[in-house]
Amino acid sequence: MCKCDAILSNVCGEGCSCCVDCSTDTNNMCTFSGGFCRKNCGKFAYAVDIPCGNTDTCSCCKRCDENQCLAVHPAACTLSDESFCKNGHYFVKGEKESCGCCIPCAADDTCIAAGGYPERSGLDCRKGYSSVDSDDYCKCCVPDTESPCGRNASGLVIANTDYCWEGDCFTHYKQMSQGTTASGTQCNCCYAGSCRRCTPQSGCADGNGCCTTKQGCPCKDYVRTNECSSNDDVDCYCCKHKCHQFARNDVFRLSKFY
Repeated sequence: MCKCDAILSNVCGEGCSCCVDCSTDTNNMCTFSGGFCRKNCGKFAYAVDIPCGNTDTCSCCKRCDENQCLAVHPAACTLSDESFCKNGHYFVKGEKESCGCCIPCAADDTCIAAGGYPERSGLDCRKGYSSVDSDDYCKCCVPDTESPCGRNASGLVIANTDYCWEGDCFTHYKQMSQGTTASGTQCNCCYAGSCRRCTPQSGCADGNGCCTTKQGCPCKDYVRTNECSSNDDVDCYCCKHKCHQFARNDVFRLSKFY
């Protein structure tokens, strides 16, 4: 069955159901006001109280101003909710603001000298690192043993928000490979400010797909294509429903006997 935001019965005639796709709900007060309709608005948009055509299923969304937070910090991401702000960052949102700022934590000189990385207070350090507690938004996580991948393995001057280590970088960081250490450990350098790791190509967007760095698509009946571009050294893929693999199906009817 193709992807539906909701399935309605008794509206298409005997034996058929109606598949609601909020993205095609484009002729309503929401879109006339500059918004767009989705079941969920996601991390780069916020919900507003303006009706879509299907008010029971679809929400009216408006995009966050992605330049809003750059004045606060040049590597900050503008997000709709704190739940989208991940490791190594803290979230600040004014009472009257629709979106908030996901700001990268910064390591002080002591943390840098210890080979540590900055983490939001309240979150656990990654395995192999111990926490140096702080009353501030952020704390330092220091390695339990000397890391085979030094904090500045790139040999370049990096900001106090950036670091290198073994393994993958957290969300919101641009990951650049520095090869392997003598022991065979993969070494990556992580640079704050990567609000969008992947960029969808037209084939992915036209097929209602989304980009992912995962090897497989998370939802049933979705297929993986090479229609997303990566903004760093991590491969990106497009996941879209098999019904949309070759063409976009804006209007379709589903038989309950299919």
